[in-house]
Amino acid sequence: MAYFYDTTRIAGGDRPALNVWKWNGTKHYLKHYDQCLFLKFVRDSPLSSPAEKRQAEKEMVLCEKSLAFWRRHPNYVHEDALRGISELKRNWTADRAA
Repeated sequence: MAYFYDTTRIAGGDRPALNVWKWNGTKHYLKHYDQCLFLKFVRDSPLSSPAEKRQAEKEMVLCEKSLAFWRRHPNYVHEDALRGISELKRNWTADRAA
């Protein structure tokens, strides 16, 4: 079982060659940040099983590495990321309140 990050896959493999240096670093950072919020939700939820919590913990390690990568990306804009983080947190708070 994996939510976002396959922890069983070996690095490298049969992935196509992609030029990530042309990508929007902020957009991809926020995508991973949103995934991190979900994983924290699963980890902290009293309704999650112990297996789900363990899986979320394993994937959070990979998510943090992805966040660090995108923060160092040349097309990452910190001010835009902060605005996006505020919006994502607001959405998660609104979803829990509903």
